[in-house]
Amino acid sequence: MRQNKSSAVKVLVTLFPRIPKVTTVLLEFFIKRENKVSLLRDPLSHFCQEQSVLAAQDCLQKLHRQFVTYQDIRDMVENLLGLHALCLRRAPATARCLGLVVRKLIIIVGELATSLEKISEVPVTDWMAVGDAVVTRTDKKEIPQQPPFTEFIPSTRDFEPLKLLGAGGFGAVYKARYKPANLVCTVKLIAKDRFSRPKQACIDKVVASVVRSPFLVKYHACFATKDAYLTMMEYVCGVDLLRVLERAVFLPIDHVRIVMGRACDWWSTGVVFYKLMTGRVPFRGKTKKLLRDRIIASPLRWPRMSMHSQSASAIAKDMVFLLLKKNPVERLGSKQYRDIKTHSFFEEFDWNRLRSSSTLCNIPAIYELMQLSPSSDATSNEAEHSTLNLSPGATTTTKKRNLLKIEELVDMEATSHRPLLTYASSGYRRLDRTVKASDDPLSISESFMRESNELSSEIDYQKTTDAESNHGFTGFSKTDTPSESRRATEKLDLILFRKKSFGRFWGFGFNLEAVTGEGGATFFMVESVKRNSPAQRSQILVGDVVVAVNGTKLAGLPLNIVRKIMNSSGDQLVLTVLSSSPYRMINTRQDVSDILRSCGSQTLTLSLVRAGCRKGAWYGFTVFEAKTWDQQQKTFKRLHIIQRANDVRVQTAGKHIFPGDVLTEVDGRPADKMNHSVLHEYLCQVRPEIQITIVPLSPLRRNRPSSTRLQETFLLSDDSAREARSAAANSVD
Repeated sequence: MRQNKSSAVKVLVTLFPRIPKVTTVLLEFFIKRENKVSLLRDPLSHFCQEQSVLAAQDCLQKLHRQFVTYQDIRDMVENLLGLHALCLRRAPATARCLGLVVRKLIIIVGELATSLEKISEVPVTDWMAVGDAVVTRTDKKEIPQQPPFTEFIPSTRDFEPLKLLGAGGFGAVYKARYKPANLVCTVKLIAKDRFSRPKQACIDKVVASVVRSPFLVKYHACFATKDAYLTMMEYVCGVDLLRVLERAVFLPIDHVRIVMGRACDWWSTGVVFYKLMTGRVPFRGKTKKLLRDRIIASPLRWPRMSMHSQSASAIAKDMVFLLLKKNPVERLGSKQYRDIKTHSFFEEFDWNRLRSSSTLCNIPAIYELMQLSPSSDATSNEAEHSTLNLSPGATTTTKKRNLLKIEELVDMEATSHRPLLTYASSGYRRLDRTVKASDDPLSISESFMRESNELSSEIDYQKTTDAESNHGFTGFSKTDTPSESRRATEKLDLILFRKKSFGRFWGFGFNLEAVTGEGGATFFMVESVKRNSPAQRSQILVGDVVVAVNGTKLAGLPLNIVRKIMNSSGDQLVLTVLSSSPYRMINTRQDVSDILRSCGSQTLTLSLVRAGCRKGAWYGFTVFEAKTWDQQQKTFKRLHIIQRANDVRVQTAGKHIFPGDVLTEVDGRPADKMNHSVLHEYLCQVRPEIQITIVPLSPLRRNRPSSTRLQETFLLSDDSAREARSAAANSVD
C-alpha cells in the first residue's frame, strides 16, 4: 500500500475540506439526537442505542484529531453489524430499530470512508449497499407479536425471605424463595433514591439483557417497586473471595489457577493473582499519588522466600510478571487470548472442567467460613431480622443497619412500570408461563432456568479458545471435534449474470468438483474460473466452497444434479459460498500473515504414491500459487495453497491434508521462497517420503477460521458489493 493509512485523512482535509467538515456536523447532530435516554426503550434497545452513539463519538473524536482511517470506519460498521445479528436472533423488533440507526450512521460516514479508501488505494466499499442490506434483513423477517412487558413482572408477595446474604451502601441481598415455583433464588434490593438518573438505574438490566455467561450470576427478572428496585437472580452458595484471603492469608498455586475470567482486564488479573499467591497487593502507597507513581514507575517485586516459601513457583511468578507489564502492548494476553491459556502455568489445567464441574478444589478457608455459626452475643438490633436468618458471615455493621426488607415492599401499578427499568430473561418468561398454566403447586429447580437461558451468541463456553467457538481468528484450535455446530455460520451470497447468445445460455465460467472433507463429508469446491467470465466478474474465487445454489442446499446431492441446477438457472445464478476460503481471505484481508501465524501449523510425513519416468514423483496433491500483501514488510508474499488432495498417503497419525490448506515448508525448505515451477520441480523428485508443513486453513475442516459478513461481502469491490445487494433477496440463512 503506497499511501499510509493514517496520513490519508490529512490529505483529504487538505484537498477536499468539505467532506470532513460535513461529516463532522452530521456526526454531532446524530450524537445529540440519539444520545437521549428514553424510559420507553427496553434494556437491549437502550444498549444498542448507546453502542451506536459511542461508535459515532469515537469516529468524531478521531476525525477531530485527523487520526481516522478507512479501517476504523470499517471496524465500526462491522461491530454494529455484529450487534445487529445478535439482536436479530434474540429480539427482531430491536434489530429493526437498530438497523435504521446503523443505516443512518453509514450514510453520514459513507462519503468520508469512500474518500479515505480511494486515497489509501484500497478497494472501495459500496456503503449505501451495506446500509440497505442491514435494513432489508429485518424488513423481510416476520416479527412475531410479543406480549406486553408488564405480563412478566412478579409480585413482591411472591418472594419469601430466607436469609440476609449481605448489605452495602446501596441496598441488601437476600436468599429467598420464589413461592409460585418453590424456587430458591437471590433477591437484591436497591433503594430508588440511590440513583439520581434513569441511566444509572438501568445499568444492571442492560447488562442482563446482553450477557449470557456460565461464569456470571444469571439475572432472572428485574422490576421496580414503590421504594426500591428488585432483582431476582440465581442463588449461588459461596463466600466473598476477600474474606477467604483474610482467613487463608494466601492460597496454594493449584487453587489460584481457577480464577481466570474471559473478559477481565489482564492487569487486574495479574493483581488478583499476586494477591492470591502472596496475600498482599503488588504496589502500596500511603497516598493515592504515591500509589499511582509506584504503579507507573516502580518495578514489581516478589516477597522474600522466607515470608512465602510456598506461595509461587518460578512459572507462576513469570505469569504474574507478564500480566503486570507496564507497557500494555507487552502485557500477556494483549496480542492473543490464546497466549494466556498456553502459558506453562496452565499446562495441566482442564479448561472444560472449569465450566462443567461443580467442585473444582478444596480450600479449607472456604469450608470454615461456610460453616461458621452466628455470633452468640447477638444484640437487640438483630431482633429486627427475627423473621429471617442472618448469613453466618454478616458483619456487625450489617446487623445494625436499617435494611430494606422484602416483606415491606409495595407493588406498583402496571401502568407505572417503564420498559427500561424492567427485565425478564427467557428462562423466567418460560417459568411464568408454566406457573400460570398449572393448577397444581410447582417445585422448580435451578436447572430449569439454566436450560431456558441461552448463552451469548457465537461464543461456545465449552471450548477452550475463541477460535474453537468460531469467534475470530486468534487462538485457532488444533483439536478436532465431530460436532457440526462448530462450523462457521457466516456465508456469502454472490450473484452471477450471463447473456443469451445464438439462442442459448452459455456457461457461467467456473467449474465445480466434489471433494471429501473431514469426517467424510462431501463438499463442492470451485476448481477453476475462466478469465473475463461472469464468475470472475462476480468475484467467484478458486477454492470457494459452494453450499447452496439459488437457495437450494447442496448437502447430499450428487455433482451431476448440482450442475443441472446451475445450468437451468436462466440468466442469473446465486451461489452461497463459505467465507473461510484462504484464497478469499487473501483477496479481502490485509492481515493474512497474522492469520497464518495465529492459526498454527502442522507437520506431516507423506509417502510416495507413484513414480513415473516422464512426470516424476506423485505425492497425491497439487498446489496453486497466490500472493498476499505483508503489511509489516511492505511487500507481497508468496503462498502455495493445496488445490487437490485426492490420494494423499499421510504417515503421521491423526493428521490430514485438505484442499485449502496452505503449504509453508517442504522438507524444511520455506515454500514462500520458491515460485510455482521451482516447487513443482522439487515435488517431482522421487523420494520414498517427504515432510511438509501446512497451516490448516481448509474450509473442509471442522475447525476453521471465519470472517464477518461485512469483511467478506462488502469489502471486495464496487461491482461485487452491488451484486451482493441484488442477491440479498435470495440469500441463504
